[in-house]
Amino acid sequence: YNEKKFFAAFIMLIVTIFTACIAKQVPESTVNTQLQNSVDSIVKQGMEEFAAQEGMAIVMETSTGNLRAMVGWKEDNGKVVEDTTLLSKARETFLFRGASLLAVLETENVSLDDTFNTYTGIDVIGQDTIYDHNWRKGGYGELTLLQGLAYNSSIAIDKAVDVAYQDKDVFLQKLQQMGLEKDSTFKGSWSVYALGFHHRSPTSMVSFFNAIANGGKMVSPKMQEGSAIAVDSMIAKKKNIESMQKALRCFVTNGLGKKVESKMVNVAGISGSIHTEDGIYADFCGYFPAERPKYTVFVSYKRPETPASGGGMAGQTFRKIVEVMVKTMKQKDHRK
Repeated sequence: YNEKKFFAAFIMLIVTIFTACIAKQVPESTVNTQLQNSVDSIVKQGMEEFAAQEGMAIVMETSTGNLRAMVGWKEDNGKVVEDTTLLSKARETFLFRGASLLAVLETENVSLDDTFNTYTGIDVIGQDTIYDHNWRKGGYGELTLLQGLAYNSSIAIDKAVDVAYQDKDVFLQKLQQMGLEKDSTFKGSWSVYALGFHHRSPTSMVSFFNAIANGGKMVSPKMQEGSAIAVDSMIAKKKNIESMQKALRCFVTNGLGKKVESKMVNVAGISGSIHTEDGIYADFCGYFPAERPKYTVFVSYKRPETPASGGGMAGQTFRKIVEVMVKTMKQKDHRK
């Protein structure tokens, strides 16, 4: 009897040790369950409020690339079902104009203070006609490049790219050096490429803006704990990263992102809405705190028809997510 009891105890010990070893080999997930549940709820509330067909959000830790929350929901036969594949699905986004602006600054031929005429909000370039969002109201006229980004002026960004890059291939090479691979399926003009009329995944966009938040250092998004995986030491010159940080903050304080501003913490970011074959996407990507960023957050909704405002829809959800996170961090600091 004692031998059987000893043998059973020995087997239990071996199983315990083996299980512990296996547990050590399985990396811990980066996802914060409490935050994930909060973001889930906020995004689904937004879908109902904005009558959206899809809603998604990504929360990325700035310095490490750790993904703290990943939410994807879509409407399917009258029900809202989870679909995280939306986060890696490539599609058009106006957030890309932020990358075009950084590429422009890198040439040092154009600065944020340079002025561009956006006319009445309509500009014809070759076979393309570019419209600013307020063209029906007469456009913005003369804008500095800083104001051009703050007001989401497609014409100002496109003109800046045209001045900075005479050679399309050099522009595309610069984007690639900044961690943004060329869309091999795109066959349009480089003007509309600069504005985001080509396929780019949400994870690609959040990685790019996270690099700006991270002082220019791009890290790969990851779902398992561990050291940061650097994609590139610096995606751009330090002074140009600082100019982008200034521009993204200005978008919130003086531009179309005023609804995104929080009383709890300073934020920075950019919004955009774009018509695609699938529907209208309203996007916002930003980070906080603006002075010393800790997290980058991407939010997107898809609607079947207008109106669809990046700042008004995705931006407000961004603010709600940020404020939930700030409250949680303050509670943790208070307990310490």
